[in-house]
Formats: sequence, structure tokens, C-alpha cells
Amino acid sequence: MVQCEKKSSSPSVSAETYKRVAEAYCSQMSRCKEPYLSSLEGKLRKDAALTYPDNAQCYSDFNYDYDKSEPIVLKKLSDSLRLEAELCIKSVERADCGSIVTYQIPECVEYNTFLETISTSSTK
Repeated sequence: MVQCEKKSSSPSVSAETYKRVAEAYCSQMSRCKEPYLSSLEGKLRKDAALTYPDNAQCYSDFNYDYDKSEPIVLKKLSDSLRLEAELCIKSVERADCGSIVTYQIPECVEYNTFLETISTSSTK
């Protein structure tokens, strides 16, 4: 199992950074839960709430590409960092919720800015 909290002596962005990104993301999404759910159509809202009762705000058809294989949040990271980020984010479990949906919710602007800052500074 990937240990995200493990300290890294490498000057590159560490797994700990991705853990913080993941936690910050879900923290932001927690604040956005009600606006997000209310933005869904009736049936989708019900399905989201029933399927992911604890993190309904993190999941929607927007979260993944049509093949359901990859959280969109990973696409915001440079290729060289995606594998590390993917492993770490998955180990945090609840954090595989990167979503274009957040860009439609005013309360999430702060997180969007944070993610873009991390992504931009991580690109070599």
C-alpha cells in the first residue's frame, strides 16, 4: 500500500503534497455538498446520494472520462507526476473526486485556484 505520509528527501513534489491536495479537495467539496446535489436533476441527485452517501458531492458523470478509468483531477497534473499523484490519491480513498463540476460552484473557486497553483508549480 502506498504510504502518502512518508517523508521524501527528493526536491520534487512529494506524495505528502498530493495527500494535502486530496484532503483540501474533499474539504472544499464538503462545503459544496448541498449546492452540488441541488444542481443535479432529480434522478441524478437521488442516484448520487444513494450511491455515495458520504461523498455524494464528489461523484458525477463529470468526474471520470466515459470509460470511468481516471479522475479528471489527474489530467491537471503534468504527465511526469500523474502516476505518483494517482497512487497517492487512491490511497487516500475518498479523494478520487477531482471534478470539472467544481468549476460551476462559486464556493469551490478557492480550491480550484489552489489546485491550479500546485499543478502549475509542479510542471517542469
